[in-house]
Amino acid sequence: MSSFATGSCDSAATLAASGAEKFARFKSSEFSKSVRIHAADEARRFYEQARRVCYDPKMRTVLAKNQATVCLRLVELRGYAETVALEGVIYTARDAANLLSEALFLACKDGEIVTLEKVRVDMERLSLAVASVLVDELDSKIKRVSRLEGLVKSLRGEHEDLIKLMLTKQSIRQLFVASDLALDPPNQESVNWRSSLSALEDAARSLREMEAYLRKLADSPLGSYLAFPDELEFIECSRERLQKSFLRSECLRSLYRADGMLGQLLELNEDFDVDLAWDIVDELVHCSKMAESGSGCILEQAMALAKVGRLFHMGLKLSSRAQPYLLNAMKLAAAISEVDGTAFFSQAWYRDAKTSLESIREQKAAADKENYDKQREPTLLKLKPKLDALDKAIDPAGVASKVAKAFNLAKHICENLQGKNETSMAKFTTAVEDLPAQSSDDFNKMLRKALLKAAMVYHPDKNDDHGLEWKVLCEEVSKRINNATCDLKGFC
Repeated sequence: MSSFATGSCDSAATLAASGAEKFARFKSSEFSKSVRIHAADEARRFYEQARRVCYDPKMRTVLAKNQATVCLRLVELRGYAETVALEGVIYTARDAANLLSEALFLACKDGEIVTLEKVRVDMERLSLAVASVLVDELDSKIKRVSRLEGLVKSLRGEHEDLIKLMLTKQSIRQLFVASDLALDPPNQESVNWRSSLSALEDAARSLREMEAYLRKLADSPLGSYLAFPDELEFIECSRERLQKSFLRSECLRSLYRADGMLGQLLELNEDFDVDLAWDIVDELVHCSKMAESGSGCILEQAMALAKVGRLFHMGLKLSSRAQPYLLNAMKLAAAISEVDGTAFFSQAWYRDAKTSLESIREQKAAADKENYDKQREPTLLKLKPKLDALDKAIDPAGVASKVAKAFNLAKHICENLQGKNETSMAKFTTAVEDLPAQSSDDFNKMLRKALLKAAMVYHPDKNDDHGLEWKVLCEEVSKRINNATCDLKGFC
């Protein structure tokens, strides 16, 4: 080594020692924040002077890393932005990025794998520290992203792809947060699918840039020493997240478009536009199918189904077509509630869907009852001989007591009206046969128990599968059984 080189190394070592002394003062918690920041600035200056006079590659690597460490610790220092403002923090972060990139390049040339790994860790710390400062200083996620992107663009050296990659990674994370907040805003604010799509488009662009940085790194000499599994995993996860978030945003845009058309339809008042109504149905059905095609869009699917069901019911008056959509919407809402406890009672789409579904059920029940009553009348005429015989058996002379009527009823139906459920019928028959003498104190009580067993045999809801005639007969028998058990209450 020449005397000039030796002298320069000695000077660099002296300056580096001074820088280390100042850095030690910075790291000490004994001093105030302003004194520590001043010490760090002096350490940076000493390290910078040492780098200028040093011509030994290995020593330059150490000096660059040490100076970068001072800058990194400043960026990480809580309250640093209060002293130098946000611009000062960004300036220091840019110095740290440049210095770490220089150290990375020099360590790669000398094959110093340990140093490469340490520099890589420091770059990761720097990207996280910058993101943390931006979160503290800026409320807007988009402004944070803008600052990160500005920092990346300011790094114009040949060996800064790794730090650019890591800063871009933080930018993508902030964009995902912005998208999520737009889709799930706090404090019941309205969903902003436009902001979400804008953030996602920026995230997709940044993800492509990150992939480009990764390809360049893999093809560079650095790729021979370092692998990037975490970054590859992040890219893969980000692709999946982009796909899900894009799909959800598109579903919300479709719902917004359908609501807009629905508003136009309602403004027409008496002039109901059937073609426009069917266009809305098509839009909502498209939205529900789109939501169904991916995960994470169950709520949007439920909303679309509820709205199309409501339009079928209230607008197009097609209740039979409305009901399946409304039922599916309610099932999806119940599934969401079961998973995360979300309650939808305060949301208009849910209340409207529930109201329509209840109205359809009431209409159907009324129509079924009317239809059943029409069929019941001729059936009653056909059953009149049997029912007359039953009433005659209950009170042959028209003067029987309530207890006697109840006993006659039990005896007649046991002997003449064999129930369809053999097990229940057998229990009823046994209860009648085991009745004590009518003079017994337990007779009334045991008779009432027998009639309660008869009620189980002839209950109409338990006899739906045996034809209309048998069901109507069971209804009439049940009426008489219920009257008899009520009459016996006063005697038990």
